[in-house]
Amino acid sequence: MPKLEFKIATKLEEAKRIYAFKEAFKSSFALRKGSHLYILMPSLLKKKIINSNSFLDVKRELVSYLRKNPKKTKINLDEIKEAWKDVSGTFFREVTRLTNRKFDHSKYKCFLIFSLCGHYKEGTNKIYVESHLSPKAISAICSEELLHLHYWKIIKDLFKKRRNELTDKFYMKPWQISEVIPEYVLIDNKAFKEFGWNKWDRSRGYPWIPKIRKTLDPIWKKRKSFDEFVINAHKRLKCLP
Repeated sequence: MPKLEFKIATKLEEAKRIYAFKEAFKSSFALRKGSHLYILMPSLLKKKIINSNSFLDVKRELVSYLRKNPKKTKINLDEIKEAWKDVSGTFFREVTRLTNRKFDHSKYKCFLIFSLCGHYKEGTNKIYVESHLSPKAISAICSEELLHLHYWKIIKDLFKKRRNELTDKFYMKPWQISEVIPEYVLIDNKAFKEFGWNKWDRSRGYPWIPKIRKTLDPIWKKRKSFDEFVINAHKRLKCLP
């Protein structure tokens, strides 16, 4: 069974992750308060990130900003590790069973961050989770981000394409499918009900989820395998590569 290691991200690591969202910052959705991509920082600094040619152009200023504006969050790594220990066995067993695929790595790394939403770095063993959340919430977000890493590896195996190649061609649709996956695998799954995940409302961050689900729910219910669902979901939304 894979292991998950927890670390507090350095300011440099966090600055690099913020910069990785450069393209997303160009959209009004990302700049709007309430958006899961919203980051509290001076608008001038955001503009510099958007208009920069590389991370090096804004590295010093961005790291400096993060150091001068620390979030007063107390992180108890022992409590976080215990919360993850409670769900990890069920998580890895269920995801392996439903997808009929083993995880790609024997060890994953979770970096606790202060300024950005939970996310993952595709093609690696790294995930990033907000440090201000409760240990139970952190374990839930870890599960979601690990599932995303697992899912995009499946996509690469099936379609021989990475996420950016699909979104460059079909814009939001492939990514929207990926964000519906946790609904089926984690939230609707009775195996996780004891952790309260059935009450998890992700539509607050992704308001289009209910609409996409109306389209994909019948396909999920009729699936003979996870791979079949993935292929048919992309066919249905007209984004099959």
